[in-house]
Amino acid sequence: DEIIDVSEDEKVLVQQEEEIKLFEKITLSQDNVKVGHKYLKTLVISGTLNDEFHQIGEPVTFYISSPDGTDSQITAVTTSDRTFKVPIIIDEFESGIYQFQPSHKDLLGEPFSFKH
Repeated sequence: DEIIDVSEDEKVLVQQEEEIKLFEKITLSQDNVKVGHKYLKTLVISGTLNDEFHQIGEPVTFYISSPDGTDSQITAVTTSDRTFKVPIIIDEFESGIYQFQPSHKDLLGEPFSFKH
């Protein structure tokens, strides 16, 4: 145990609360996916969960807030090596900023935004 000398000055000990880093890595990319006879523009969210939070069989859920105020969610399955990948068809998305709130089990990750 550390010994703290408080003989001269008062020392206040503060515990640092670290932000939860749910992901080791997270990537957003755009792609065109062929569905039937046409190509649809998609947003692909992929990444790797931090080892300390990964639980096999527990998906990553993304709660999405649209510019018009509607909310939806999409779920990505995590593999045994902690990775996930989920395409979201954005062809019909209206222009604006979409807010994404990721979660895994009962943990919330850092939110991010996508402008379409």
